[in-house]
Amino acid sequence: VYSPHQGKGYGTEAINWALDWAFRVAGMHCVRLWCFSFNKGALRLYERIGFVREGIERESYYHDFK
Repeated sequence: VYSPHQGKGYGTEAINWALDWAFRVAGMHCVRLWCFSFNKGALRLYERIGFVREGIERESYYHDFK
């Protein structure tokens, strides 16, 4: 499914804005993210703007025990 907003740089701009805020305003030293392996567009975007793939989580499950 293709959105008319895809490929226009909005994701890159939003992530760069968030990273700028995280490092300059919040004083963070590291920002991590994850996405599903089938989301090839996101993977390309994250690597293009400088994120480095450090690991692959396989067959994981999250359960909130509250």
